[in-house]
Amino acid sequence: MNDGVAGTAAGGSVEDRTYKNDETSMVVLKSTYDVMVVKGAKQKVIDAVDCTGETCVVENIVATLTVKFPGIASVHTYVKVNDGVAGASGGDVENRTYKNDEASMVVLKNTYDVVVVKGAKQKIIDAVDCTGETCVVENIVATLTVKFPGIAGVHLRQSE
Repeated sequence: MNDGVAGTAAGGSVEDRTYKNDETSMVVLKSTYDVMVVKGAKQKVIDAVDCTGETCVVENIVATLTVKFPGIASVHTYVKVNDGVAGASGGDVENRTYKNDEASMVVLKNTYDVVVVKGAKQKIIDAVDCTGETCVVENIVATLTVKFPGIAGVHLRQSE
């Protein structure tokens, strides 16, 4: 039910759909509704959807998030609820694991914390703005060069 308060969906539950892909439809009584879409730990409320006509549609609520880490393989990327704390992250929303060079995923339009993991190293990018159609996390890699002139057969290991 439409609760009349922006950003909340505290009115009574009318209809539910779970574990759907791409879209879902439901038949409801003609009225105005708050719609809550949930993906992982993230929920998005669309206030006062006008369903007083024959049909009503909620659209333009997703963004494509791309995380770029060129030259690095086997990277794990986790999208988390933005917790508002620098260097920390909230609950799980979406993830991609064992990706090379970049990872892309569709998320609900919102602001997120993104966690990128390579081996034992974790980098948190706070408050990524995904309120538009696309959002990109980039400029998170560096090239490390180690010079050892005159020495052969050297092995290198990076550690934190």
